[in-house]
Amino acid sequence: MAVQKRTPNQSDRRRHTGRMRRKRILYCRLLLFFLLLLLLGLGAAFVVQGGKKQEPQSTLKAEEMEVIHVPDDTVTESRADGLYEEYRDLLILVNKENPLDFTYTPKLRWICEGRLQIQETVYEDLVELLKAGEEAGYTYWIASAYRSREYQEELMEAEIEKNREAGLESKEARKKSEETLMEPGYSEHETGLAIDILVSGNPVMDIHQDEEPGNQWLREHAFRYGFILRYPEEKTDLTGIRYEPWHFRYVGREMAGYLQQQDLCLEEFYQLLQKQV
Repeated sequence: MAVQKRTPNQSDRRRHTGRMRRKRILYCRLLLFFLLLLLLGLGAAFVVQGGKKQEPQSTLKAEEMEVIHVPDDTVTESRADGLYEEYRDLLILVNKENPLDFTYTPKLRWICEGRLQIQETVYEDLVELLKAGEEAGYTYWIASAYRSREYQEELMEAEIEKNREAGLESKEARKKSEETLMEPGYSEHETGLAIDILVSGNPVMDIHQDEEPGNQWLREHAFRYGFILRYPEEKTDLTGIRYEPWHFRYVGREMAGYLQQQDLCLEEFYQLLQKQV
Protein backbone atom coordinates (compact mmCIF):
# COMPACT_ATOMS: atom_id res chain seq x y z
CA MET A 1 0.00 0.00 0.00
CA ALA A 2 1.38 3.37 -0.92
CA VAL A 3 2.33 5.72 1.94
CA GLN A 4 0.90 9.16 1.51
CA LYS A 5 3.03 12.12 2.53
CA ARG A 6 1.47 14.26 5.23
CA THR A 7 0.96 17.81 4.15
CA PRO A 8 2.22 20.27 6.86
CA ASN A 9 -0.66 22.18 8.30
CA GLN A 10 -0.65 25.65 9.90
CA SER A 11 0.15 24.24 13.35
CA ASP A 12 3.23 22.46 11.99
CA ARG A 13 4.42 25.60 10.31
CA ARG A 14 4.08 27.58 13.55
CA ARG A 15 6.08 25.00 15.46
CA HIS A 16 8.81 25.06 12.83
CA THR A 17 8.93 28.84 12.84
CA GLY A 18 9.17 28.82 16.67
CA ARG A 19 12.08 26.36 16.59
CA MET A 20 13.94 28.50 14.05
CA ARG A 21 13.34 31.65 16.10
CA ARG A 22 14.68 29.96 19.26
CA LYS A 23 17.76 28.81 17.37
CA ARG A 24 18.43 32.33 16.07
CA ILE A 25 18.05 33.74 19.59
CA LEU A 26 20.46 31.09 20.91
CA TYR A 27 23.01 31.85 18.17
CA CYS A 28 22.73 35.59 18.86
CA ARG A 29 23.30 35.05 22.56
CA LEU A 30 26.33 32.86 21.89
CA LEU A 31 27.72 35.48 19.52
CA LEU A 32 27.24 38.24 22.09
CA PHE A 33 28.89 36.05 24.73
CA PHE A 34 31.99 35.49 22.60
CA LEU A 35 32.14 39.19 21.68
CA LEU A 36 32.04 40.06 25.39
CA LEU A 37 34.87 37.64 26.11
CA LEU A 38 36.91 39.19 23.30
CA LEU A 39 36.35 42.72 24.61
CA LEU A 40 37.32 41.68 28.12
CA GLY A 41 40.50 40.12 26.79
CA LEU A 42 41.41 43.27 24.88
CA GLY A 43 40.73 45.38 27.96
CA ALA A 44 43.05 43.25 30.03
CA ALA A 45 45.76 43.65 27.41
CA PHE A 46 45.53 47.42 27.73
CA VAL A 47 45.53 47.36 31.53
CA VAL A 48 48.41 44.92 31.88
CA GLN A 49 51.60 45.85 30.06
CA GLY A 50 54.86 44.03 30.46
CA GLY A 51 53.34 41.91 33.23
CA LYS A 52 52.65 44.95 35.44
CA LYS A 53 49.21 46.26 36.21
CA GLN A 54 48.75 49.91 35.32
CA GLU A 55 46.54 51.98 37.59
CA PRO A 56 43.93 54.16 35.86
CA GLN A 57 45.35 57.63 35.26
CA SER A 58 43.73 60.72 36.66
CA THR A 59 44.10 64.18 35.15
CA LEU A 60 47.76 64.74 34.33
CA LYS A 61 49.66 67.25 36.41
CA ALA A 62 51.81 69.80 34.67
CA GLU A 63 55.07 68.05 35.57
CA GLU A 64 53.76 64.74 34.16
CA MET A 65 53.21 66.33 30.77
CA GLU A 66 56.92 66.81 30.35
CA VAL A 67 58.99 64.00 28.87
CA ILE A 68 61.81 63.89 31.39
CA HIS A 69 64.63 61.35 31.37
CA VAL A 70 65.57 60.10 34.80
CA PRO A 71 68.29 57.41 34.86
CA ASP A 72 67.33 53.96 36.14
CA ASP A 73 68.83 52.00 39.00
CA THR A 74 71.70 50.70 36.88
CA VAL A 75 73.52 54.05 36.90
CA THR A 76 77.23 53.59 37.62
CA GLU A 77 80.24 55.81 38.19
CA SER A 78 80.97 55.78 34.46
CA ARG A 79 77.55 57.37 33.99
CA ALA A 80 78.66 60.23 36.24
CA ASP A 81 81.71 60.79 34.05
CA GLY A 82 79.58 60.87 30.91
CA LEU A 83 77.13 63.32 32.45
CA TYR A 84 79.97 65.58 33.53
CA GLU A 85 81.30 65.75 30.00
CA GLU A 86 77.84 66.54 28.67
CA TYR A 87 76.88 69.12 31.30
CA ARG A 88 80.31 70.48 32.20
CA ASP A 89 79.29 74.12 31.64
CA LEU A 90 76.43 73.78 34.14
CA LEU A 91 78.37 71.90 36.82
CA ILE A 92 80.74 74.61 38.01
CA LEU A 93 81.54 73.87 41.65
CA VAL A 94 81.62 77.05 43.70
CA ASN A 95 81.93 76.82 47.48
CA LYS A 96 84.19 77.91 50.33
CA GLU A 97 87.09 75.88 48.93
CA ASN A 98 86.45 76.49 45.24
CA PRO A 99 86.27 80.12 44.09
CA LEU A 100 84.82 81.08 40.74
CA ASP A 101 87.40 81.91 38.11
CA PHE A 102 87.85 85.67 38.01
CA THR A 103 87.48 85.65 34.23
CA TYR A 104 84.16 83.77 34.29
CA THR A 105 81.55 85.72 32.34
CA PRO A 106 78.02 84.23 32.23
CA LYS A 107 75.67 84.97 29.35
CA LEU A 108 72.77 86.68 31.10
CA ARG A 109 69.22 87.74 30.43
CA TRP A 110 66.84 89.90 32.42
CA ILE A 111 63.88 88.44 34.33
CA CYS A 112 61.26 89.76 36.76
CA GLU A 113 60.63 92.83 34.61
CA GLY A 114 64.25 93.87 34.67
CA ARG A 115 64.79 93.41 38.41
CA LEU A 116 67.09 90.37 38.21
CA GLN A 117 69.31 88.43 35.80
CA ILE A 118 70.01 84.74 35.24
CA GLN A 119 72.02 82.72 32.74
CA GLU A 120 70.28 82.52 29.38
CA THR A 121 70.34 78.71 29.45
CA VAL A 122 68.28 78.65 32.67
CA TYR A 123 65.39 80.77 31.44
CA GLU A 124 63.09 78.31 29.65
CA ASP A 125 63.22 75.65 32.36
CA LEU A 126 62.70 78.26 35.06
CA VAL A 127 59.56 79.46 33.27
CA GLU A 128 58.31 75.86 33.00
CA LEU A 129 59.03 75.22 36.68
CA LEU A 130 57.14 78.28 37.87
CA LYS A 131 54.27 77.56 35.47
CA ALA A 132 53.93 74.00 36.79
CA GLY A 133 54.01 75.31 40.35
CA GLU A 134 51.25 77.78 39.52
CA GLU A 135 49.14 75.01 37.98
CA ALA A 136 49.67 73.03 41.19
CA GLY A 137 48.25 75.99 43.12
CA TYR A 138 51.38 77.89 44.22
CA THR A 139 52.98 81.21 43.33
CA TYR A 140 56.55 82.29 43.97
CA TRP A 141 58.74 85.34 44.30
CA ILE A 142 62.36 85.24 43.13
CA ALA A 143 64.35 87.05 45.79
CA SER A 144 67.79 86.77 44.22
CA ALA A 145 69.50 85.40 41.13
CA TYR A 146 72.75 86.54 39.50
CA ARG A 147 75.05 88.75 41.55
CA SER A 148 78.22 90.35 40.30
CA ARG A 149 81.35 90.00 42.42
CA GLU A 150 81.14 93.69 43.24
CA TYR A 151 77.55 93.38 44.41
CA GLN A 152 78.42 90.32 46.50
CA GLU A 153 81.15 92.36 48.15
CA GLU A 154 78.69 95.17 48.91
CA LEU A 155 76.31 92.69 50.53
CA MET A 156 79.09 91.20 52.62
CA GLU A 157 80.34 94.57 53.83
CA ALA A 158 76.81 95.65 54.72
CA GLU A 159 76.29 92.44 56.72
CA ILE A 160 79.62 92.88 58.53
CA GLU A 161 78.73 96.47 59.41
CA LYS A 162 75.36 95.35 60.76
CA ASN A 163 77.09 92.82 63.01
CA ARG A 164 79.56 95.44 64.20
CA GLU A 165 76.70 97.72 65.13
CA ALA A 166 75.28 94.80 67.11
CA GLY A 167 78.45 94.90 69.24
CA LEU A 168 80.72 92.31 67.57
CA GLU A 169 84.43 92.89 66.95
CA SER A 170 85.52 93.02 63.28
CA LYS A 171 86.76 89.42 63.19
CA GLU A 172 83.64 88.05 64.87
CA ALA A 173 81.44 90.29 62.73
CA ARG A 174 82.91 88.78 59.55
CA LYS A 175 82.64 85.24 60.89
CA LYS A 176 79.01 85.85 61.75
CA SER A 177 78.39 87.26 58.26
CA GLU A 178 79.83 84.14 56.66
CA GLU A 179 77.06 82.11 58.24
CA THR A 180 74.57 83.70 55.84
CA LEU A 181 76.71 85.07 52.98
CA MET A 182 79.65 83.87 50.91
CA GLU A 183 82.76 85.93 50.37
CA PRO A 184 83.01 87.62 46.94
CA GLY A 185 84.21 85.08 44.38
CA TYR A 186 82.86 82.14 46.41
CA SER A 187 79.14 82.60 45.82
CA GLU A 188 77.12 80.44 43.45
CA HIS A 189 75.04 83.48 42.60
CA GLU A 190 77.98 84.84 40.61
CA THR A 191 77.52 81.99 38.11
CA GLY A 192 73.98 83.10 37.20
CA LEU A 193 72.87 79.49 37.80
CA ALA A 194 71.60 79.92 41.37
CA ILE A 195 68.17 81.26 42.30
CA ASP A 196 66.57 82.04 45.64
CA ILE A 197 62.85 81.24 45.34
CA LEU A 198 60.43 82.24 48.09
CA VAL A 199 56.77 81.30 48.41
CA SER A 200 54.54 84.28 47.68
CA GLY A 201 52.99 85.44 50.92
CA ASN A 202 56.09 84.55 52.94
CA PRO A 203 59.00 86.83 51.96
CA VAL A 204 61.15 85.82 54.96
CA MET A 205 64.26 83.98 53.84
CA ASP A 206 64.68 81.60 56.74
CA ILE A 207 64.42 77.92 57.51
CA HIS A 208 60.66 78.17 57.99
CA GLN A 209 60.27 78.36 54.23
CA ASP A 210 60.38 74.55 54.22
CA GLU A 211 57.11 74.48 56.16
CA GLU A 212 55.33 76.13 53.24
CA PRO A 213 53.47 73.67 50.94
CA GLY A 214 54.73 75.66 47.95
CA ASN A 215 58.34 75.13 49.01
CA GLN A 216 57.68 71.45 49.65
CA TRP A 217 56.32 71.18 46.12
CA LEU A 218 59.47 72.85 44.76
CA ARG A 219 61.80 70.54 46.65
CA GLU A 220 59.89 67.53 45.36
CA HIS A 221 59.54 68.55 41.71
CA ALA A 222 62.31 71.04 40.86
CA PHE A 223 64.63 68.31 39.57
CA ARG A 224 62.17 67.57 36.77
CA TYR A 225 62.99 70.99 35.37
CA GLY A 226 66.75 70.88 35.88
CA PHE A 227 67.03 72.39 39.39
CA ILE A 228 68.44 70.87 42.57
CA LEU A 229 68.12 72.00 46.16
CA ARG A 230 71.73 73.07 46.53
CA TYR A 231 72.09 73.01 50.31
CA PRO A 232 69.97 70.16 51.77
CA GLU A 233 69.64 69.86 55.52
CA GLU A 234 71.29 66.43 55.64
CA LYS A 235 74.28 67.54 53.53
CA THR A 236 75.57 70.53 55.51
CA ASP A 237 78.79 68.74 56.47
CA LEU A 238 79.53 68.24 52.76
CA THR A 239 78.40 71.60 51.36
CA GLY A 240 79.76 73.67 54.22
CA ILE A 241 76.58 75.76 54.04
CA ARG A 242 73.61 75.77 56.39
CA TYR A 243 70.30 74.38 55.19
CA GLU A 244 68.69 76.76 52.69
CA PRO A 245 65.31 75.45 51.48
CA TRP A 246 64.97 78.44 49.11
CA HIS A 247 68.29 78.11 47.24
CA PHE A 248 68.03 76.18 43.97
CA ARG A 249 70.79 75.55 41.46
CA TYR A 250 70.33 74.79 37.76
CA VAL A 251 72.29 71.81 36.41
CA GLY A 252 70.09 70.61 33.51
CA ARG A 253 67.24 68.11 33.54
CA GLU A 254 69.11 64.86 33.05
CA MET A 255 71.81 65.87 35.50
CA ALA A 256 69.26 66.93 38.11
CA GLY A 257 67.46 63.59 37.67
CA TYR A 258 70.73 61.74 38.22
CA LEU A 259 71.62 63.68 41.38
CA GLN A 260 68.07 63.26 42.70
CA GLN A 261 68.03 59.54 42.14
CA GLN A 262 71.50 58.96 43.56
CA ASP A 263 70.86 61.37 46.46
CA LEU A 264 74.02 63.36 45.72
CA CYS A 265 74.89 66.99 46.30
CA LEU A 266 77.40 68.61 43.92
CA GLU A 267 80.29 68.02 46.31
CA GLU A 268 79.52 64.30 46.38
CA PHE A 269 79.25 64.22 42.61
CA TYR A 270 82.74 65.67 42.28
CA GLN A 271 84.04 63.15 44.81
CA LEU A 272 82.58 60.43 42.62
CA LEU A 273 84.37 61.88 39.59
CA GLN A 274 87.69 61.93 41.43
CA LYS A 275 87.39 58.20 42.16
CA GLN A 276 87.44 57.58 38.43
CA VAL A 277 90.69 59.43 37.82
